[in-house]
Amino acid sequence: MHRSGATPQPSDWSSMNLRFTGRRRGASVLPAVAVAATLALSLAACGSSSDDDGKDGGDSSGDLTSQAQLKPDYKVDDTIRAMLPQSIQDSGVLKAALSAGNPPLTIPGKDTGTVAGMVPDLQAAIAQILGVKIEGSVYPTTASQLLAIDSKRVDIAFSTNSDTRERQATYQFVDYFKSNYVLAVQGTNVGKIKSWEDFCGGTYGSVKGSIDIIEDMTKSCADAGKDAPKVSYFEDVPALLLAAKSGRIDTFFTPASYVVWGSASGDKIDKVAPPTPTDTYYGFTVAKDGDEVAKAVLAALDKLVADGYYKDALERWNLGDGQMTPGINAGAQSAMFG
Repeated sequence: MHRSGATPQPSDWSSMNLRFTGRRRGASVLPAVAVAATLALSLAACGSSSDDDGKDGGDSSGDLTSQAQLKPDYKVDDTIRAMLPQSIQDSGVLKAALSAGNPPLTIPGKDTGTVAGMVPDLQAAIAQILGVKIEGSVYPTTASQLLAIDSKRVDIAFSTNSDTRERQATYQFVDYFKSNYVLAVQGTNVGKIKSWEDFCGGTYGSVKGSIDIIEDMTKSCADAGKDAPKVSYFEDVPALLLAAKSGRIDTFFTPASYVVWGSASGDKIDKVAPPTPTDTYYGFTVAKDGDEVAKAVLAALDKLVADGYYKDALERWNLGDGQMTPGINAGAQSAMFG
């Protein structure tokens, strides 16, 4: 059984890549709006329940803001554990760079230094299979996580960092989640907007300095014989979200997980697909020479896929669309690999 009433390994945390800078094959550079972190912080007070509440998690239709964590009950897999570097096997500790801010993948927990969400569900099971304690320190940005890897302070970053061509030159990624990016619809536009073509001639919102898909939208609208969308730029994410909720803009580009979390939190929000595929792979990050750690973590993930735990972990957080076959440096298969 992969769920149990027994106390699980401590939940671990991940970090998000706040701004995506990949390139879709054969097309212009595409963006990601960093809305999830802002939303996570604003809802930190109502983060998911801790593992100690005796629940093994509700179904995916429930209130994600109060959902309990899964309680995995895996035995150590000696074959997989032997794949780790000898130093980690001897110490029984896997040092990790951790961060939170991409709900419902990672949600600030009730207690300081704790995080809830889908990624902690995976990490708790991975730790049990590897027979290690994950000793984590919080690094709030992707840059600080990568620096911690570079300086050998950590063995891995449990994160929601995008696996990109540029990053693969220096790091390896154990990819575990396909993040689909969408055009978000909020407020009075919900129910009225049915496809990306409905945004042609409308207003597209973007944060200054971020990368967006306005070029693709403009071209696609022109090809469809429609007017190009107008663009409104904002200084920061909160201003963008306020404009979306008040109807001053019609859409913005964001991970689909933001829409999942917004809906679970009571927001009036929906999504439509962009005119072209826009997905990226999230991966746990290790150094370029971190083959042993990467292969061990991948083997543990493969075990979670085989017995259904991986599927359960994603679907209960309404993230079933992000299921993929885990792999090392699999990002080249994504639309926004670069």
